[in-house]
Amino acid sequence: MAGPRRDAQLENLQTLIRSMGELGIPCMGYNFSLAGVYGRTEGNWARGCAGGVGMEGVVIERFDRT
Repeated sequence: MAGPRRDAQLENLQTLIRSMGELGIPCMGYNFSLAGVYGRTEGNWARGCAGGVGMEGVVIERFDRT
């Protein structure tokens, strides 16, 4: 986006990608969608009271990986 902080945001992203490379992190996820997922909920809790999505009743299961 061509906003007033565009150049600074691009520099920060470049720094992040370089740091990931130095640490051996092979990929970065940046665009996740909860559309159509059970438990999806909407509300105005994003920055500036913008609409956002989240999850209701999230259950975290432990897996035995031995």
